[in-house]
Amino acid sequence: MQTAEIEELVEKKFAGSIPAFLTAFTKSQQLTADEIQEMQQMIDRFRKEHPDD
Repeated sequence: MQTAEIEELVEKKFAGSIPAFLTAFTKSQQLTADEIQEMQQMIDRFRKEHPDD
């Protein structure tokens, strides 16, 4: 349920742009070093699983 709500939010408010969503989110939220590291690991994992994207 949360995934669908987030997808709808990103689509409606940020024209489907995850970078725009993250930019807005990080302007209002202070990320910790651990959170940044976790996000980087998610990006790295995605790149490994989808090398042609």
